[in-house]
Amino acid sequence: MNISKQMLLASATAIQLFAVAPALAQSAGSAAAADEVDDDNVIIVTATKREQNIQDIPLSIAAVSGASLNERGITDPSDLQFITPSLQVGKSQGSTAFTIRGVGFNTVGSPAVAVHVDGVFQARPALGDLAQIDVERVEVLRGPQGTLYGRNANGGVINFLSKRPTSEFEGSLKARYGNYDEVLLEGILNVPLGDNVAARLVLSHNDQNKGFIKNIAGGPDLLEGGHYAARLAVDVDFTDNFNMELTGSYIERDGSVFVSISQTRPFTTGARGAPFGNLFAFRGDLYAALGAVHTTTPYRTTVNDPSRSERDAVALSAVLNLDLGDFKFKSITGYQDFSEDHRGDFDGTNVTIYQGRIIRDSETITQELNLSGSLGPLDATVGFFYLDENYKQDLSINEPKGNGSFQPGALLSFVTPYYNSETMAAFTDLTLNVSDSFRVIGGLRHSQDRQDAFMNFNIFATIQNSPSTSITLGNQCNAALPRLKFNSTTPRIGLQYDLSEGSTVYGNYTEGFKVGGYNTDGTCNDAYLPEEIKSYEFGLKNSFLDGDLTVNATAFFYKYDNLQLQQIIGTGVTIVNAPKAEIKGFELESRFRPSSQLALFGSLALLDAKYTEFLNADGASGSAVPVNLKGNRLNSAPKVSLNAGFEFSPEVEIANGSLSLRSDVSYRSAMFLREFNTAPQERQGAYSIVNASLTWTSQSKAFSVRGYATNLFNKGYLTQSQWSAPVNSRVISYGDPRQYGLELNFNF
Repeated sequence: MNISKQMLLASATAIQLFAVAPALAQSAGSAAAADEVDDDNVIIVTATKREQNIQDIPLSIAAVSGASLNERGITDPSDLQFITPSLQVGKSQGSTAFTIRGVGFNTVGSPAVAVHVDGVFQARPALGDLAQIDVERVEVLRGPQGTLYGRNANGGVINFLSKRPTSEFEGSLKARYGNYDEVLLEGILNVPLGDNVAARLVLSHNDQNKGFIKNIAGGPDLLEGGHYAARLAVDVDFTDNFNMELTGSYIERDGSVFVSISQTRPFTTGARGAPFGNLFAFRGDLYAALGAVHTTTPYRTTVNDPSRSERDAVALSAVLNLDLGDFKFKSITGYQDFSEDHRGDFDGTNVTIYQGRIIRDSETITQELNLSGSLGPLDATVGFFYLDENYKQDLSINEPKGNGSFQPGALLSFVTPYYNSETMAAFTDLTLNVSDSFRVIGGLRHSQDRQDAFMNFNIFATIQNSPSTSITLGNQCNAALPRLKFNSTTPRIGLQYDLSEGSTVYGNYTEGFKVGGYNTDGTCNDAYLPEEIKSYEFGLKNSFLDGDLTVNATAFFYKYDNLQLQQIIGTGVTIVNAPKAEIKGFELESRFRPSSQLALFGSLALLDAKYTEFLNADGASGSAVPVNLKGNRLNSAPKVSLNAGFEFSPEVEIANGSLSLRSDVSYRSAMFLREFNTAPQERQGAYSIVNASLTWTSQSKAFSVRGYATNLFNKGYLTQSQWSAPVNSRVISYGDPRQYGLELNFNF
């Protein structure tokens, strides 16, 4: 069935839902008033900067509780894709690559999906990938969030909310052992420190001693490692109306996470888009001459040089909450200090040709102030946001045996000693309650961004320009680049109408803006343009049977200008702009609890995401001539995504306890991982992932044992694919293979 027919069928289904929703909701509502709905069926989120029932919010939002994450065994953000519609997640340079509705992640520049942890914006992509431990809730907002979140939220927003201290002395211990010799130890202690102060301490250690990628050439395995993490949260209630939330966290993660897996055999005959290609002469295939070994078998590698990464992050935040009666004031102050050091075998073979090291450091301060409340029929949120980030990067590439026309001993150094970004924004979000059932929505955000950078690029190499001439290359860039300034104003306009007590329909027009910037991986004064989006979204939310059944449908249409894409050009990762793209789609998600023992959930997403104007050269083709990509599908945008699952807890006592069985299945249709849509290596065929777990819990709830398996049938699938010009090869990332193990939990 083609996408047009699928969307037509989906639209027909939505129309039917619109038709039957009022009747169903009315019959459900007659059984119980709103305040009689089971609290277990009410999901309260803070995605709109104030507490609301997720079913009342005129936005596409999915929320997963920390308890549900534990039951599913989700400890890595990449697993969220198996329970969230239109979300694709992969790994790129050791960081989690979020893509929502075909719009996603860049390892350099700014991510298109904004990640927030306890209300604090995460400026660096890798910060959102660090271990999320003792989570209260995860919220996924789909579509551009141009007013309340603004900065770089064109694809959507992912909010991680950690558990806050309580007034009870309590804690837990967790131990897990899995295949790949994985060991996890985690401890949580909550302590009240008087009537008005409470603290919560979380400690975690994880070590995966065997890598997912097996080295068949005798070198190190890849994708192994672990972390040490700690978080201390302290809450202070100064008065009944004024409190402070302090949080400090530290994480140290190391292992072979920054890896280069070559899908096709590397070679050096010709530049093919490599740096300074016009100076290159053919000098034969160095890989062949040195007897390099390469494998195309999934989850296998032949690297010989060390591939190790070290990451350290310190995060501090202070949140002040002041209840003023009709209004609530909140101040969110954040500080982040993040560093990473990656050493990699970039050629992916068993000979030393292309060694790389990337060192990145980032220090970020953020401040948000917001005031929300009601003034007669008007619900309002107004706020201010400030960000100041100092970033530096050092990329060095060592080619002891040469490469292309580089003679042996070449050293390439690309240093950005400082890259400062400053953002100031004012925003408002308003809802006018015209009547009990009809609301008019409006919002506006104005942002000012500026960026200052200094770059120092040196190539210490001799190249053979002809049989009789050699040229020594030296400094290529040593300059403070022109300041970049971006001003943006992004509105939101919408209508919402309650068809009945349990059903609401809405429509929104939203604009989003994502800042431009400088490419820092090998090209001097190379700026890319900001990305802009216009979004039209229509949705229907239904809650039936006292909240036991929810059925939500969403249709959307995006128009993109200057969509930012990531490519490996020359020596490093570079952002390029696709002038225009369009995305349209439909989502249907439902949750049903037919009894206290059984819960069912599912979601369907249909997506038609295409470039409508884009000329780009494909280094993999061996030609520098741009080709017309109009009509090609966006990267990592499957036409059909399906998630389904159940949880069954029979009322049968077993060994003085109870059992709970949970299983999830996720299906993705075929998709392309690069914009050229041509080579079969760039296409990931349709695949399904099945996860399952069985948990025994004691009657006192103090002890539980969980057996689990993820990717049960060990399906191998690609999540990222890029053409790497320096090694003339396709560089790829795989999804995680099958993992299984046993987990023990003790609560006190």
